[in-house]
Amino acid sequence: MSSEVFQSSLKTVIGRIVISADDQFITKLEFNNDVVLGANHDIPEHLAESVRQVSAYFEHPETEFHLPLVPAPTIFQTEIRAALANIVCGQTETYEAMARKVNKQGASRAVGMALSRNPLLIIVPCHRVIGSNGSLTGFAGGLHRKRWLLTHERKSPLFAGLCTLNEEL
Repeated sequence: MSSEVFQSSLKTVIGRIVISADDQFITKLEFNNDVVLGANHDIPEHLAESVRQVSAYFEHPETEFHLPLVPAPTIFQTEIRAALANIVCGQTETYEAMARKVNKQGASRAVGMALSRNPLLIIVPCHRVIGSNGSLTGFAGGLHRKRWLLTHERKSPLFAGLCTLNEEL
């Protein structure tokens, strides 16, 4: 694996997104309004494709991501990532439900810790996990962005009305 890091950014309605990659994988997607990258046409194709797919998500939230993602560092995080991939756009799951999906009943805090270490916001949709009472809790991009992302997904014509949040978004 290359030690060179490539970056690209895009401006969205909820802030600037910076996407990082090495020569094989997308390694990070973060919100960062402080970083402005100049046009760099010498980036790997998978990074350019990630920018296209994330941009498409903001137009059509039901967009599915098909990108080479950096492997999760632990088996538990790999299991959580796989369970997240099964949460349909416009729907949510609780931390406890996620724990049950990976056969770790009662491990909702461990799920929260694994999600807090997710470097691939939006692409690995940790924003779709909510508190057991339907409240919005924890998101590295900020709760205001989590609320926006869930509201955006609920507006999709394919998935409108499927979100099970108890809280008014």
